[in-house]
Amino acid sequence: MSEKRLSWEEYCADVLQWQNDELDLNDRIINAGLGIADEAGEVAGAVKKRFFYKVPPYRSEFDFREKLVDEMGDTLWYFALMCECIGSNLEEVMRYNMEKLRRRHSGGT
Repeated sequence: MSEKRLSWEEYCADVLQWQNDELDLNDRIINAGLGIADEAGEVAGAVKKRFFYKVPPYRSEFDFREKLVDEMGDTLWYFALMCECIGSNLEEVMRYNMEKLRRRHSGGT
């Protein structure tokens, strides 16, 4: 069964309803930044466990993939929150990053 593609705007409209409205802007930015770092650490931990522990904690490659998707989703939620806080969006971040990488890999800095 094929699911309808989900746009960034649809994603944000749905998931940002769960942000803590009692926090002011500075605290929301702090929460988003620390949340991104924390959840990215969860991704790193899953990779470490999969490749460096003697006894893998995942029953199958599917379990490992599912764990990564789960933690990347949590990271994405905090990323969306940060974008909302600073008035940005996924497209702006992607374009900025593409331009930076092009400069970097074309001999620029």
